[in-house]
Amino acid sequence: MLLRPPLSRTTALRLFNARLTTQYASGLLKRRRAGAGAGASYGLLNLNICHTRQIHIPNYLLPPVIFTGLLVALYIWKSFIMVSLQNKIIYAPYLPPTARFEKISDWRKKLSGIEWRELHMRSIDGTDLALAVASVSSGPEEVTRDGVYYHVYILYLQGNASSLPPRLPDHSWILRRVQMEFKDRYPACGKVRFTQVGLSYRGYWTSAGRPTEIGINLDAIAATRWISQLHDNTYDDRDEGGQHKVKPIFFIWGQSIGAGFATNLAASGVIPAHLEPAALILETPFLSIKDMLETIYPEKWLPYKYLYPLLRNHLDSYKNLGTIAEQRKERGLRPPQIFILEAGRDEVVPPRHAEELRKRCSELQLPVETKVVPKAFHSDAMVGRVHVAEFIMKQTASVIRADD
Repeated sequence: MLLRPPLSRTTALRLFNARLTTQYASGLLKRRRAGAGAGASYGLLNLNICHTRQIHIPNYLLPPVIFTGLLVALYIWKSFIMVSLQNKIIYAPYLPPTARFEKISDWRKKLSGIEWRELHMRSIDGTDLALAVASVSSGPEEVTRDGVYYHVYILYLQGNASSLPPRLPDHSWILRRVQMEFKDRYPACGKVRFTQVGLSYRGYWTSAGRPTEIGINLDAIAATRWISQLHDNTYDDRDEGGQHKVKPIFFIWGQSIGAGFATNLAASGVIPAHLEPAALILETPFLSIKDMLETIYPEKWLPYKYLYPLLRNHLDSYKNLGTIAEQRKERGLRPPQIFILEAGRDEVVPPRHAEELRKRCSELQLPVETKVVPKAFHSDAMVGRVHVAEFIMKQTASVIRADD
């Protein structure tokens, strides 16, 4: 007869607990069959039996389930990227990679003899901003303030990406044309001085900061105040009413997203009274960021156009035009002349945007003029730079005649 070795205390306790558990489970089953509650306890032992249910997916359903899950994850991820990185996507100040290092001197041979200066100013919140500034006077004579009775200031607000220097050759051509032809076309207007101020938004070219709609709005307001201060410092002669004898004429020129900032500025209500815009030049404008999302991503299954409530950038020119018309009417001022320059083969902004803006101006009784550059793409509208030069000269003469 074989004798088993004595069990250790630990082993004995394990066997005892296992036996009690078996007895409890057996008794619980009998009680359930007899209709007793499942919550009874046996003496000091009170065990809860937890039942788990496993979900079984047939093998043939696994691929579509996994694929659907990946699509949902991608949908959420792309939505997150669009919202969180919207400023980089919309403004793209880092493109091309050399944009932050461009110099005016690199383009000097293409500037038609116009002298541009890089100046710096502070935005409303103290951000350092770069400006590109050039001046000409009507007629071939030297640029001086002698004999000037009107001074035209053109604030240029660029489109996204790139910097100011590559844009200066086209703007130089316009200034040179105005300089050479204005006096001959409109001799009764006398000598007029023209100054263009190109604003480099925060985050662009040599300006500090990062671009946002709120920040660039502050930059545009600061540039307007800078122009006002420039006029005060240049012409200190005033009449008996305290007004400058040399009167400023203010144009705002915006290209693409810059057109949105141009209407933002004109609708802000903070422009100095003597610099109320006489005209807005809207080059390849769009209705709003919301409308652009619907244009670029028309498919209903894409998330982007549904994210508009989460966007921090609006650039709503359609709405701004209504504000501009209302403000001018309340203050008894002449409405600004609106000039829309379209690219005939614009691959970014469809023709309906410019057409709806034109209709909006007509409804609001804002004088509007439209020119189309037939073969130009979105960034090539300056092929039709002659239209901008013609408009600047014509509108300047119109303002002077109305003032006489």
